[in-house]
Amino acid sequence: MRFYETAKHKNLTIIRKGDYIVLEGSLHKYHNDGQHNHNDFDYSMLIQTVDNLCQEIQIKSDESYLQNLEFGINIKVDFDPTDFLKNQVICYKGQKPTYSGPRNGKGYLLEFEQYNYIVKLYDKGGQYDLDEKILRFEFKTKKMVFIKNSGIKILADLKNLSRLKILRDILLNIFDDILICEHVQNEIISEHDRELYLNGINSTYWSSLLPDSKTFQNGSKNQQYRAASKKYYKSLKQFKSLISKYNLDITKKTIQQEFENKSARLLSVHDD
Repeated sequence: MRFYETAKHKNLTIIRKGDYIVLEGSLHKYHNDGQHNHNDFDYSMLIQTVDNLCQEIQIKSDESYLQNLEFGINIKVDFDPTDFLKNQVICYKGQKPTYSGPRNGKGYLLEFEQYNYIVKLYDKGGQYDLDEKILRFEFKTKKMVFIKNSGIKILADLKNLSRLKILRDILLNIFDDILICEHVQNEIISEHDRELYLNGINSTYWSSLLPDSKTFQNGSKNQQYRAASKKYYKSLKQFKSLISKYNLDITKKTIQQEFENKSARLLSVHDD
């Protein structure tokens, strides 16, 4: 019979399983004495936090393997994050949100669960009852194979700046694949484009249009699957062109730029 022993340290749960220890919790919150993760958490803070954690609970960062990882970024916005999430975010890679609603009772959350990872967008300011409007975007690995190209395997790897930048690029690429469109009055859209617009802002349209290779004989090699997949990507391309044509991507472009600027600052190295 395996022996289990559980303890709490700040926001961390420490589980002893026989001869090894499992840690669960946020390093960002740990840096803030377990209270929150709505402020900035830069590269120098991460290094300090990893070193402090290893010293306080007597572990070695080069011998501590990561079983999963959550990586994200907060940005301040001048719009209501909840309204944005409810009315502009449509789908991720053709998939409707697997969860939409309050996050632990506060702050609106959209979650897209994939096989190896989970994508989350939520109202961080609302979660903590802040006056500031803060949008958080993150991914959480379910299997570390999702980020194998980053080279991150152990706790010490989180102190490697080049590997963190690969995580940042993964995060930004995920956001680029989220379909976002600002809503306008139907009469603004030409009659020729109206059907595509009304279909495109409906997440059910994309989830029903996207074929699942598992439902076809021989999977992705099946001709019917390939034809259905071609139709999906053709419609997606047309809808993205429509978004660009009517400038319905201003909010997404603004957020993308903020993510890029903020991540560059957080991952910068200061001489002091």
